[in-house]
Amino acid sequence: MRRSSPNLDVQHLVGTGWRIFKRDPATCIALWVLCILFSGGGAGGSGGSIGIDLVLGVISWSVNFTSLFIGPVIRASFQRAYVQLVRGQTDVEIGSIFSGFDRFQNLLVTALYMGLIVFAGLLFCIVPGVIAILGLWPALLLVLEDDLSPDEAISEAWALTRGYKLQLFGYGIVVLIMQFVGLLACCVGLFVAGPVAELGWLTAYDELRKSRADR
Repeated sequence: MRRSSPNLDVQHLVGTGWRIFKRDPATCIALWVLCILFSGGGAGGSGGSIGIDLVLGVISWSVNFTSLFIGPVIRASFQRAYVQLVRGQTDVEIGSIFSGFDRFQNLLVTALYMGLIVFAGLLFCIVPGVIAILGLWPALLLVLEDDLSPDEAISEAWALTRGYKLQLFGYGIVVLIMQFVGLLACCVGLFVAGPVAELGWLTAYDELRKSRADR
């Protein structure tokens, strides 16, 4: 069967994120805040967002230095919870943010590989690093969803995003604008823009997964 194209249109991603957020804003916000507090940085997709560190980053590092080690687990668990919301699951619990510790070693090693690859890319005029971020961001979630090894997760993430990095980059630009606007709204807007943006990223992930399976 011929592979269908994923719907990565910005309007679709943002619109889907907004609809899911409206369905259960309390859970979406709680998961997003916990992810930031325990992982020490951006929650999902493109590796972070403007304004977030200004609001919660200082608290995160001062309260929980161990986020350096548990961050990959928390981020992956957060992404899995959000993709469950994207797929229509209605019983996602806030405690699921800590559900990925049974894959602790693989997640930590995968995050290390991702960091090294992105760092090496950033050394070469930044652009390769941005491409690496866009190509590898699903890797942690793939470890949880498919029980992959670090090498397999990196390879599968790259294959999953092959041919779609430019569209993902476009969505990333929109995310930055959304969160800048949220920051201007007395920072309160971040508690809407942040979760909606991340739900959009996980909608993109789900679209890519369905497209890859439809072959």
